[in-house]
Amino acid sequence: MQIHVVSQGEVLWQVAKVYNSDVNQIIYLNQLENPDILVVGQSLVIPEPHLEYVVQPGDNMWAIASNLGVKVQELQQFNNISNPNLIFVGELLEIPYRIHTIQLGEYLWVIAQRYGVTINQLLQANRMESPSLIYPGQQLRIPRKPRSTAETNAYTT
Repeated sequence: MQIHVVSQGEVLWQVAKVYNSDVNQIIYLNQLENPDILVVGQSLVIPEPHLEYVVQPGDNMWAIASNLGVKVQELQQFNNISNPNLIFVGELLEIPYRIHTIQLGEYLWVIAQRYGVTINQLLQANRMESPSLIYPGQQLRIPRKPRSTAETNAYTT
C-alpha cells in the first residue's frame, strides 16, 4: 500500500488515476463517508493494484479468490485468516502472487533473480515441470513472501 497526501484541488478519481488504482477500493479502505470531500493534507491509503485487494460489499472469499486466480486456501493462509466466512468490507487482502509477463529473451533464472525467488518456487507456483518451457507473452505467477505484521498507534498534526 502507498500513502497519498491530498493537495489543493485534488479529487478522488484523479488520485486513483495517478496510482492506477480503483476509486471504490480507495473509498472502502479509507472508510470515506463522502468521497466527494477531500481535505488538503488528508492522508489516503492507496492499495497497490495487482498486489492488494480491498473487500467490497457482497464479496466472499470464494468469489475474491476466483477473481484473483488463486485458491481460497492460498488467500486465507497468506492473509492469516482463520475463518474464511469472516471478512469485512474495507479489509485489505494481500494477493499471494505477482504476475510477470515473459519478454523475448528472458529466462527463468533471470526472472527468479529479479523477484528474489528460486527457480523451484517459480516452477511450483506455475505447475511447470521444466524451466525451458516458457515463451514470450506467457504470464508467470511470482510467489510473494507475506509481510510481517506490526501494530502501530500514531498521531500526527
